[in-house]
Amino acid sequence: MDNVADLRDLDYDNAVAKGLRAAMASLPEDQRRVIVMKLFEGRAFAEIARSLGVSEGAAKMRFSRGLARLRDELRERGVEP
Repeated sequence: MDNVADLRDLDYDNAVAKGLRAAMASLPEDQRRVIVMKLFEGRAFAEIARSLGVSEGAAKMRFSRGLARLRDELRERGVEP
């Protein structure tokens, strides 16, 4: 890859990282915690539910709603895959 392409990739990566941080920060705390536990820590929903003191179904719902909101936030910020 040439240097110009490398810089474009780096700019895109930086934009994605910045957009993701801002989008994650905009989520309600309960949704953000479940997303972090599931995607970044690799925890199972049963473990997340126990940790938060909620049902497994509630943990899954928070995850689903959080991901939907995260996708919307990223789109609004111009971050597309």
